[in-house]
Formats: sequence, structure tokens, C-alpha cells
Amino acid sequence: MKKIIAFQKKKNLITARLFQLSRKYSFSLNTRVDLNLGMKEMSLKKQFLTSEEAIKIDQLLMDKNVHGFSIDQLMEMAGMSVAHACFDYAPPNDASNNSCLIVCGPGNNGGDGLVAARHLKHFGYSPVILYPKETTNELYLRLLTQCKQLEIPIFKSIQELLEHYSHTFENFKFILDGIFGFSFSAKSGIREPYKQIIETLNEKAKQQKVPMICIDIPSGWDVNNSNVEENLQNGGLYCDVLISLTAPKLCAQYFKGVHYVGGRFIPPSLQTELNLQLPQYQGTDIIAKIHY
Repeated sequence: MKKIIAFQKKKNLITARLFQLSRKYSFSLNTRVDLNLGMKEMSLKKQFLTSEEAIKIDQLLMDKNVHGFSIDQLMEMAGMSVAHACFDYAPPNDASNNSCLIVCGPGNNGGDGLVAARHLKHFGYSPVILYPKETTNELYLRLLTQCKQLEIPIFKSIQELLEHYSHTFENFKFILDGIFGFSFSAKSGIREPYKQIIETLNEKAKQQKVPMICIDIPSGWDVNNSNVEENLQNGGLYCDVLISLTAPKLCAQYFKGVHYVGGRFIPPSLQTELNLQLPQYQGTDIIAKIHY
């Protein structure tokens, strides 16, 4: 009996240490312990991605000789996932104001936001888009055209937006942040006009208690820094709800808000190759809510 108790204590110490290491080095534990055999099975899987790893996954997905996806396909699936997560978190209500603000940056995260805005319109919301930088990219121009055809208002500056919504900002059901993605470099800092936009959104969201939903990365956060407070102190956007695409990034390791994963399109072979831990999607769901 004493040997069993001693072994149990040792097992508990090992398990606790493994948990500490899993949090530090971003792997998860799937461990089964047998009192007679000791540590019988342990698998280490990548749970949080660095910026470099996320870029590699995109490159592999879009390599025509490997997985063969196009940027259009990935953006459409990502944006649809974002819209589904928004619907799950704050579904539209026929008896209330269903307006929502989608803030889109110049890159792929902004494209995801434009796709999401289109789907949100079809889901019963009244989206409003802030798109402060003009683009010549054909893909983004087509996404903007699709939104215009749905009569979604598009504003080109935060000043113009505030002129229209200064007294009704609190009526937004949520704000969807699609400014920066995982390729954002924290070393370069947040440049205008996005610095002012993030500062304004932080102020408005907190003062008027509008939920902030972020696509993949809360804008302004250092993707490879898991210290939430540091990211906020360095000018990053406050986040209530995070929608990680493909898999959570390292900056989300200690995120305490509502957390979804979207992007049910990773081929099993790629998941195995990169040893990724992905959520178990149910039925036909394209999003999953995750807990730590």
C-alpha cells in the first residue's frame, strides 16, 4: 500500500511538471497512467503556432503541387468560419438593432473581414465596414464590390465613421477586428491610420461595452508573445472573443476570453506532418469553441 501511495505522489509530481512544460512550450498532453506500468502513453502535439509556423501552413496549403488551395478558397472558408462564430456568440434578434462594425486592414485578415461582412449580411445583421486604405488588389476589389452590391455601408476613415455613429456607437452588437493577421510585425510598431483606429476602438469598446471580436490575432499583438498584458500595454487591441483560424497562435496561449477555432479545411496529412492538435468539429460545424 505504501508503495502505491509513493508511486501516486511521484506520478502526480510528474504530471504537474509535464503540465507546466506543456504551457511553457505550447504542446498538449494526452497521457494515460497505469499504476503497474507507470507512464504508458504520452503524445506531444503542437497546440499554439508561431508566426513562422502559420506562414508555413499557408504556403503548404497554397502550393499547387502539395495541397492546391487558392487564396480565394482559403479566404472564403476563413471568412465564413468567422461569420459563423459571430452568429454563435451574438445571434441577430428581430426585435433589436443588429448592426455590427467590421474593421478591415490591408491584408488577408482584412479580406477575411470583407468575406465575413457579406455572410453576416445574409445571416440577418446590418454590417458596417471601415476600410481605411484603398487597394488595387483584384481579389479585395471584388470582395468590396460584393459588399457594395449588398448595400453594406463602407467608410474610409475613423473620423467619417464617428461622424455618423458618434452618438449610437453603443448600438453596435459587436465590433469585428480584421486589421492585422499573423504576419504583423510588432517590431515595426502600429502605423497610422491603424494606430488611431485601434486607440479609438479600445476607448469606445470599453466605454460603451461593445464586445470586441478579433479574427485570428487581436490587432497589434505580437504573434509570438504569449504575455497578454504586454500586448495590451504595447498598444494592442482589447479582445473579448477570439476566432483563431486553422489553429490558435502563440499569443493566445493565456487568452481568457471566449475562444473559437475556425477553418475546417486542414487536410489530415498536413495535420499529421506538422503534428497539429486541432479541435474535434461536430457534425457539419465549421467552428468549435475551445476551453483550456
